[in-house]
Amino acid sequence: MLGTSPSGRGGSVPLPKFQHPSYALLEENGFKQIKYMKWFKRCVEERSAKGIGQSEEMNTLFRFWCYFLRDNYNEKMYTDFRKYAEEDAGAQYHYGMECLFRFYSYGLEKSFRADLYKDFEEMTLKDFDAYDSLYGLEKFWAFHFYA
Repeated sequence: MLGTSPSGRGGSVPLPKFQHPSYALLEENGFKQIKYMKWFKRCVEERSAKGIGQSEEMNTLFRFWCYFLRDNYNEKMYTDFRKYAEEDAGAQYHYGMECLFRFYSYGLEKSFRADLYKDFEEMTLKDFDAYDSLYGLEKFWAFHFYA
C-alpha cells in the first residue's frame, strides 16, 4: 500500500500528487498567464545558471510551446520560442529548434498560417546554412510530402 512503511507500521506520510507546471497549463481551459510567467521565468533562470542544453526545465518549456502554440497561438510566446531555440542552436544544442520545427510542421498541418509558413521556410534555410543541420529540411520536406 502506498504511504506505509515496509514493516506495515504506517510511519510514512502519503506522497502528494505531483504535476509538472506544464501539465496544468495544457489542461482544458487551465491556462493561467500568471502561472505561465512564473514558470517561464524559472526556466530561463535555470537555463542561465546551468548553461545552454543543461536545463531540463527549458527542454520542457520547448515541448510546451510546441504543443500549446498549435491551438493557442500567442505572438509573444512564439517570439520567445524562436529566440531561445535559435540561441541554443547557435551554441550547438538543437533540441529547441527540433521542437520549433515540429511546431511548424504539425501546427501548419492543423491550421495553415502564411506568416508562420514563411518563418518555416526561413528557419529551414537558416537551420541548414547557419547551424549545419538537416532536421529543419527533413521536417519541411515531410510537411509537403505528407500534407
